[in-house]
Amino acid sequence: MDAIWEDLRQICIIREYSIDYWWKYMMAYEPTCILESLIEECSNAAMEKAEIIPQVINECIQSSFDTINPNECTKNTLLEREGEILMSDRVYVFPDIKINNFTYRVTL
Repeated sequence: MDAIWEDLRQICIIREYSIDYWWKYMMAYEPTCILESLIEECSNAAMEKAEIIPQVINECIQSSFDTINPNECTKNTLLEREGEILMSDRVYVFPDIKINNFTYRVTL
């Protein structure tokens, strides 16, 4: 689940700021957060280093769900749009992710 939240954060950084801010964020995120267990807190610290306001990003994420409670959602507009972009570019397989040492492979 952390990977999905991080994807949403990165999509919102590009959407609400710019690709330049995303690069700043990645430069702050990569050396510290990649091995961190408290990803959200580390991500917020990386955003602040990149001069990104975490609340703006959190509002962007929350507004992308079709319900108030993200755990009950059936649709996320940001992820849906990313899927449409991948399909239009003929990308039919997402990269693998590992959760608790189990590899997930997802096809569209």
